[in-house]
Amino acid sequence: MKSLQEFTSLHESDLNSTIPESLEEWSDENFITLKVTLQQCLPLIRYFHNSNSDVMYKIKSYKKILNKKIWNGLKKLLILPDQFVESIIFPSKLVNFWDIYDGHANTIVVIKVKGKSKILGIFNSSAWDRTKVHDMKTNKSFIFSFKDGNI
Repeated sequence: MKSLQEFTSLHESDLNSTIPESLEEWSDENFITLKVTLQQCLPLIRYFHNSNSDVMYKIKSYKKILNKKIWNGLKKLLILPDQFVESIIFPSKLVNFWDIYDGHANTIVVIKVKGKSKILGIFNSSAWDRTKVHDMKTNKSFIFSFKDGNI
């Protein structure tokens, strides 16, 4: 996986031929140019897959282009990995299924099978109910899966 630094270095020459090669020489305008260019990509970067040292030495240099909530969430995630960080770009912690879905209807649960090119999921039209110990019947719910090149 490419880091933010490795990704952006591929595109720096496309951004503006006047952007200095060394980050220490970058002006605020250079960072703004980069931020505008990458604004659609930044939320898609899997920041949580970087090690602490990558965050310190590769991502921190670019914190000016990150949304403040993203940067603060990333710091919290790395400093306090057992704490919940509310963000759409960070992975979910292992949370009790019922804490999330109990009482909610029309939900989709998607699971990526680790180490496999496979995604499993379920759409449930009925409300999840932890007090029910038996199966509930519905003709509006379904299970789905994607594998290999069909993801």
